[in-house]
Amino acid sequence: MLGFFVFAFSDLTVMALIGYTNYIMPSLTPRSVQFGVRIPPDRIRDSSIARLTRNFRIEIVMVTALIMIAALILAFNLGTDAPLGYSILAELIAVWSSYYFTRRKLRSIKIKMGWTRGYVQKIPAPASRINYKSHLKIYLIIPPAMAIALTALAAIVFYPLMPSQIVVAFSGTKPVKFVIKSLATVMIPVYYQLFILAATAFTFLIYRRVRIEPEYPDLVSSAMRQLELRSRLYFSISVFITFMDFGILMSGMADWEMIPGIFSELSILPTIFGLIAMVYVISEGVKKIKQNYSYETGAAENLPKIMNRDDDRFWKMGFIYYNREDPAMMVPKRFGLGYTINLGNILSWVILTVIVAAIAIAFME
Repeated sequence: MLGFFVFAFSDLTVMALIGYTNYIMPSLTPRSVQFGVRIPPDRIRDSSIARLTRNFRIEIVMVTALIMIAALILAFNLGTDAPLGYSILAELIAVWSSYYFTRRKLRSIKIKMGWTRGYVQKIPAPASRINYKSHLKIYLIIPPAMAIALTALAAIVFYPLMPSQIVVAFSGTKPVKFVIKSLATVMIPVYYQLFILAATAFTFLIYRRVRIEPEYPDLVSSAMRQLELRSRLYFSISVFITFMDFGILMSGMADWEMIPGIFSELSILPTIFGLIAMVYVISEGVKKIKQNYSYETGAAENLPKIMNRDDDRFWKMGFIYYNREDPAMMVPKRFGLGYTINLGNILSWVILTVIVAAIAIAFME
C-alpha cells in the first residue's frame, strides 16, 4: 500500500509540475515571440495577446485539475496507480493542444490585422560587447560529481557486506532480477550517474554555443534577460541532476540490500524534489528579471520600425524548427525556456539517432 501512495504522490506531483510549467511558459518566453508567433515591438502589449494568454492559463489550470482529480478517483477505485501514469500522457496531449490552438488564433490575428506592415525585418546585432558564454560556471558540475563520488564510496564500503547476488530490478518491493556480485555489477548505479553527468556536460557545452538573439528595440536589456534565464537554467539543471543522483544512490542501496526493498520505490522522491527545486529556481529567475529589466514597446516615434527576422515559416507548429539555410544546430525556443534543435542541420539528426539508440539500449537491458 505504501508503494501505491509513493507512486500516486510522484505522478500527481509530475502532473502538477507540468501544469505549473505550462502556466508560466508565456512569462519564460521573450515577449517578441508569443506562442511561437513573432510579435512586432509595438504589438507586444496588444490586448489580444493578453486575452489569449489569460485564456490559455485558465485552460491549463482547468485541464490539470480535472485530469488529476479524475486520475486519482480512478486509481483508488481500481486499486492501482496505472491510471495516474496514463493521465500524465493525457495531460501532455491536452496542454499541447491548448498551446497549438492558441498559436493558431494569434497567428490568424497577426495576419488579419497586418501587424508586420511597414516593418523592416532583419537579424539584430548585439548592441554591446556582452560575454554570452560567461554565465556557464564550471562549479555547477561539482554537486552532481560529489553525489557520484558518494555513491562509489558507498559501493566500495558496503561491498564485503553485500550478498553474492545483486538485485538489478524490482517489481514493487520484490526483487525480480539478479546478477553475480562483482565490482563491475556493484558499480551499475555509478555508471548511470556518470552517463547523466556526461549528457549534462555535453548539453552545457552546446548551450554555450547557442547564440543570444536580442530583441528590437531594447537590444541590451533583452540580451541580459536571456542571459539571466540561461544562467538560471544552468543552475536548476545542476540542482535537478544532483537530486536525481541521490535517488540513484537510494536505489543502489536497495539493490545492494543495505536498506529495505521499499527504498526502491522511495528512490523516486529525490527526483521529484529535484523537479520542484528546478521549477522554483526558474520561477524566481522570472520574478528577478521582471524587477531588474524593463521592456520597451517600440511605440515611440523616434524608434525605427524594425523587428526581428519574421521566420514563422521555418517553425512548424511554433516549436519544430527546420531551416537548411541556418548553420546553427540549436536555436532559442519560441515557447518557453531553453533551446531546440534545427532539424534542417544534418548534425541534429546524428545526435537524435544517438540519443534514441541509447534510450532503446537502456530499455532492452
